[in-house]
Amino acid sequence: MATYKATTSTRRTQAQRRNETRSALIASACVMFGERGYAGTSLEDIAEACGLTIRPIYYHFGNKRGLYQAVNELLEQRAIEALSCQTSIEAWASLLALCKDPAFVQVIFEDAPNVLGRERWLTARRLPWNRSLALQAGTDVIRRRLSAVMSDRVALAALMEAAMYVIECGENSTIEQEAMQLISRLLPDEATAGEPSGFGPSMNGDRPNDSTQNKKEITNAK
Repeated sequence: MATYKATTSTRRTQAQRRNETRSALIASACVMFGERGYAGTSLEDIAEACGLTIRPIYYHFGNKRGLYQAVNELLEQRAIEALSCQTSIEAWASLLALCKDPAFVQVIFEDAPNVLGRERWLTARRLPWNRSLALQAGTDVIRRRLSAVMSDRVALAALMEAAMYVIECGENSTIEQEAMQLISRLLPDEATAGEPSGFGPSMNGDRPNDSTQNKKEITNAK
């Protein structure tokens, strides 16, 4: 009985060591891939930063791509949590905060599409605040054709591109404010999603509709 307990304790300790080694490798890889990019990072550099050889990397991850995928999944989970808000503005603010981390941008935006394929990016995730985009379409037929997957990808692309542009412009509160206003108009909350075109009166409230304009043009022509 005593021997069994000792063996069990030893096995648990070994499992803990393996988990600690795996976590240390991922943490080191996050830093290295974030600073140097995928192509500029070697397994030797990652292992050396942990005081290890490259053998544990092959044991836990198989190869460099496998380790990179583990890093990407960790950062992607942060993005998923950031985007799992109730409104597009909350999602925008959370995503923008993540994008101010150069390592996040390097791994998720720069390298992941080339290393792992762009189709991986949140393709299986729904955006809980994105119920309104399809409702902005002009007719019922178009609404039915605009699938949930397509609307989510359009919404996500808008947020990502806006965030990248804000980061490229540096610390500029005016640009951030303009981006937030544009996001709120493009992706309004569900309560305001029924407004025509989703852009509000400041951009098109005084514009006559097409049928009224056509009637005026015909009258003037006569």
